[in-house]
Amino acid sequence: MMMDTKEHKIKFVCPLITVTDMKVSRNFYENLLGQTVVTDFGENVSFGGFAIHLRPHFKMLIDNKEVIVGGNSFELYFEYDNVEQICEKLKAENVEFIHELREQPWKQFVVRFYDPDKNIIEIGESMEHLIFRLYQQNNSVDEISVMTGMDKTFIEKAIFMNNKPGDMLEWCDNYKLEEMSVFFNNRAPIYEEKHLEHIGGMESKQILASFFPPHTKSMIDLGIGTGLELEAVFQRFPDIEVTGLDIAGDMLKLLVEKYPDKKINLHCESYFDYDFGNCLYDVALSVMTLHHYNHQTKMDLYRRIHNSLKNNGVYIECDYMLSEHEYENPQAMEDFYFSEFERLKKEQGITDNREYHYDTPCTVANQKKMLREAGFSSIKEVWQNKNTVIIVANK
Repeated sequence: MMMDTKEHKIKFVCPLITVTDMKVSRNFYENLLGQTVVTDFGENVSFGGFAIHLRPHFKMLIDNKEVIVGGNSFELYFEYDNVEQICEKLKAENVEFIHELREQPWKQFVVRFYDPDKNIIEIGESMEHLIFRLYQQNNSVDEISVMTGMDKTFIEKAIFMNNKPGDMLEWCDNYKLEEMSVFFNNRAPIYEEKHLEHIGGMESKQILASFFPPHTKSMIDLGIGTGLELEAVFQRFPDIEVTGLDIAGDMLKLLVEKYPDKKINLHCESYFDYDFGNCLYDVALSVMTLHHYNHQTKMDLYRRIHNSLKNNGVYIECDYMLSEHEYENPQAMEDFYFSEFERLKKEQGITDNREYHYDTPCTVANQKKMLREAGFSSIKEVWQNKNTVIIVANK
């Protein structure tokens, strides 16, 4: 009788290797390779992804058939991004190497060695780490795809994931969404360091003032934070009047300390709640703040910004955007991040209307379209560095 595999699907659990000495092998896998025991049945110990079984007992289970040791026909594969570091650790423990640090034909760094029972163990850097390493060496997405054989969409996601501030991988299953003001207040002490290191660098902050009209006397800064962009602004326009909005009070305190003598009117409130007024400002500026919101939310805000500007005023947005310079299919990337945000909210039971920190960047094309529909004209992309893009829109 043939089994109906649709109703009785066979489930793969894990590979099992045989060992001579359980104590020695457990020490090797637990203490040297950092694996955690899931179940311990004495002769059989499972680490979740694989199991080890005492060889004499296993031999009895297979009717005393021969167990061949050291056949080099099977390996256990692990990932650790700093392969060079783990290689040095293995040397210190006098592990028997098959080969030390080596670059594979697809550019991945790996090391191979034997466990105490001559089973082959391989440790390689993750493909995400490999992709970002190649990207940092100024290789394009197309070039990385040729080198590694990886799908371009996967490459783009890996680059964007690693190109964010700090080590936060927002689409990991264990990422916990934080209310927006809590997120930024908690990170106020390291905000400037992370922004200058990872997000466009100092140039993206200093160049903004060059796009201000020569007649500029007033500006409103949405999500002003600690005011990284203000140094260049004050150098060009020493007497400019600045209205700054931010929900993170701890950041605004740092800003006040930096510019105690400047004309800065700060409001610790959301720019979605603040009354911008009409025809009040020469420049409206937002820097790394609007990549958390959907199209409709941005559209409503852009219309209010447009109304707040004087005739011939300009709106300047410096933000995370998905550009065709960086991604083969920017729209697919945008859809991915918005769907991930919805997935996380659902899984974490978030149903309120508060703002939660999660990056949902839009494509450059969508950004321009939203600004155009909000009433702006002469919308131009004037600067770009990887995921950081500056758009200038005239009223």
